[in-house]
Amino acid sequence: MNAASKPTYDELLSRNNLLEKSLALSNENYLLLERNYSVADKNYSKLNENYSHLSENYLQLENKYKVLFDRCEDLQQKNYNIQFELFKLKRMVFGSKSERFTGVENPLQSKLEFELEALGNKIIETTTINAHTRNKVNIQPRQHKGRNGFPDHLRRETTMILPEGGTKDLDHIGEEVTEILEYNEGELYVKQIVRPKYARRDGEGMVTAPLPPRVLEKSQFGNSFAAHIAVSKFVDHLPEYRQIGMFKRQGIYLSSSSINDLTNNIGRALIPTYEVHKASVLSCNYLQMDETTNRVLTNNKPGKTHQGYYWVCRSPVNNSVLFEYRPGRGRAGPRDTLRSFQGFLQTDAYSAYDEFGLHPGIILFHCWAHARRNFVDALSNDKPTASKMLEMIQELYAVERIAREKNMSYDERYALRQEASIPILAKIYEWLKDKILTITLPKSPIAKAIAYVFTRWEKFCIYTTNGMLEIDNNLVENSIRPVTLGRKNYLFAGSEEAAQNAAIYYSFFGTCKLRDKNPSKWLIETLDELPLTKPEDLYKLLP
Repeated sequence: MNAASKPTYDELLSRNNLLEKSLALSNENYLLLERNYSVADKNYSKLNENYSHLSENYLQLENKYKVLFDRCEDLQQKNYNIQFELFKLKRMVFGSKSERFTGVENPLQSKLEFELEALGNKIIETTTINAHTRNKVNIQPRQHKGRNGFPDHLRRETTMILPEGGTKDLDHIGEEVTEILEYNEGELYVKQIVRPKYARRDGEGMVTAPLPPRVLEKSQFGNSFAAHIAVSKFVDHLPEYRQIGMFKRQGIYLSSSSINDLTNNIGRALIPTYEVHKASVLSCNYLQMDETTNRVLTNNKPGKTHQGYYWVCRSPVNNSVLFEYRPGRGRAGPRDTLRSFQGFLQTDAYSAYDEFGLHPGIILFHCWAHARRNFVDALSNDKPTASKMLEMIQELYAVERIAREKNMSYDERYALRQEASIPILAKIYEWLKDKILTITLPKSPIAKAIAYVFTRWEKFCIYTTNGMLEIDNNLVENSIRPVTLGRKNYLFAGSEEAAQNAAIYYSFFGTCKLRDKNPSKWLIETLDELPLTKPEDLYKLLP
């Protein structure tokens, strides 16, 4: 080996020092890296903890957002419902009550062609002017036909007025008769029944003719007076206190308790006849049914009232109506009333009627007027959609109007509905099926109106299966109107018994109206005949 290539001691020492320095520097770097790693590890742990906290906070915020979003939607829906109810109340108080809807012209609806009656006789005068000829039309007013005369059965009270100066030099050639309608207050009179007393000559007692039988044997009021009180209250809607005031003006002083007892006692006497009437109404094979409210004094809470209900059945076939009072609106009311009924039952969609759709022998179907009413209410919510549905419902009613105007028989009306109403119903069903999938607010008025019809579709179509059936139950609603007018005047019934007595009066007087009978005359004749009528002959007393 070459000696010149060997490093010297100093070079080796220098290299060793350099290596030691490099090692020391590496150790320092290693320690620094170790410290940095420790710091980074701590920072990573903190970041990991912060991430966990942020994740938890995010989930909490997300849940809170969902709750607040749902709450916001709920409040928006409630706010809209309140605004909608306010709109309905304002319309109920200040607006028109009519549900009439005027849409586009309907080809099914018959056009009314008016022939303008001549206002007078035309007299055409021709005037010639240098440049042209002008026709001037003068219209002479048509001669008045005169006022309608008064019925012949009214008593005439004649006053003769002679010319001043006498008629000695005059020849009588005719008369000018002027009739003026006058009024005397209804006459109250006292009917005396005199029964002479006779003593037997043999000394064995006294003989007196018996009193004729009366409904209220010990009452001081006669049948005609009782009928006047009842008709004034339940037909003319005059509360008893007003009638008492009217009698007071004629010098007749009656207590409210006497009049109230008279009304209730007559109602009790009519109960057997009412039961016969009830059986007659329920024996019909087609009834319309509805209910209405009436306030009734609570027996165990003096001065307090509770909400009572009249359940009303009307037979469109034999023109009769039945009212029954119940203290509540539960299923027990119609269940008890319709216990023996068999046939078609037309109602609204109130849940108390649902069970009758499951009864054998009863065919439950619904009323298109209630369906239309929901869409009328929804006009303020979604006018285009509601208007479209109302136009189609109008087409259904146009078919009914044609049948009514032509006075069709049941078979003819059935044939007309099969030809005209069935295609309209098919169109409505397809429209409802499309719309129910596109409504975004399920609790909005338009959504409720659509669901009301769509979920009960079959029951809305049943009326087309029989010409006897009506498209709606407006007839029974018309029979309920006297109750509505009455409760605005007498406000409440004094007891549960008084409420049921009122149902008896409303049943008989409502049937009298449907059959065009004078309710006062009917009640007087019934009260006269009732004591002499056997139970099996009570049907002869019905209106």
